[in-house]
Amino acid sequence: MRSSVGLVSVTQHCYCLRELYVKDIGLAGHSSTLASLAEALKHCRQLEIFCLQQKYFNFSPHFADGLSTCTNLKFCRLNLVDGRVESQSVLRVLENCTCLMGFALFSGMKKAAGKRLMKCARSMCGDKVLLYFEVEDLKQFQDTERWSLTKIFLMTGTWII
Repeated sequence: MRSSVGLVSVTQHCYCLRELYVKDIGLAGHSSTLASLAEALKHCRQLEIFCLQQKYFNFSPHFADGLSTCTNLKFCRLNLVDGRVESQSVLRVLENCTCLMGFALFSGMKKAAGKRLMKCARSMCGDKVLLYFEVEDLKQFQDTERWSLTKIFLMTGTWII
């Protein structure tokens, strides 16, 4: 499926969807792709695993609104190639998705911003959520002692880190 609009149609009819893997859908960096994906996620109330790989995608409040409706979400992996991340949007998702066990974010986030986000996320989630943030200079901020190969595999799906 190449259209983000088609994704909305699919999710409207497959409301019991438990896993969703999206890669390079719609026009990279186009606001209609963001809006359609956020709308599609609002229909995925049973979603447990969500993986997104998208160029020039912005983790904005609008996207967070859609993802936050997936209250059964257990694992989330976002590979936002050359995208922007709004920390408050990430924190809103972590707060609203109470079943979350693992959250991995790969982006071009600056090192200082990644450290601040990890600190805020850790204080919000405690030890209940495994967090992994990869930032611009490829330094990883993670709960190193708590990551096993199995958990990393679950988070990465078929994409190579």
